[in-house]
Amino acid sequence: MNDLQMTRDGDLYLGNHDIMTTDSIEQGIYIRLRWWYNEWKFGPDYGVKYFDNILVKNPNKTLIVSELTSQILSVDGVKNVEGLSVDIDYASRKATIVYRVITESQERFEREVKIWSME
Repeated sequence: MNDLQMTRDGDLYLGNHDIMTTDSIEQGIYIRLRWWYNEWKFGPDYGVKYFDNILVKNPNKTLIVSELTSQILSVDGVKNVEGLSVDIDYASRKATIVYRVITESQERFEREVKIWSME
C-alpha cells in the first residue's frame, strides 16, 4: 500500500516539486512510535506513554516492549513483530527503537526510530 510521503517533521514531502508516495506501513509505524500519549486533542487516549512508562526512573522493560509492540501491531498491514530493541539514554531522555516486522504480504523489514530528538 502507498500513502502520501511525509518528512520526518510531519510535513508533506515534495520531491522534484511534486507530492511523493511511500510505503504506508513503514510510515504508519514511524508515526505511531513518534506519537506521544495525550498529544492529539481528538484522540487523547492514542499514543505511546513515554513519560509514564518509558522515560522514567527504573522503567519496566517488559512493559516497554509490550507497549511498543502493541503500537506497531496496531498499524494496518503489520502481521507480526519479529524483534524489538529499545536503547534509552536517561540523561537526555531520548530513546532509539529498532524493530523488525513481517507484513501481511510476507514482506520483512527492519527500521530504527529515534524518540525525542528530531533526527
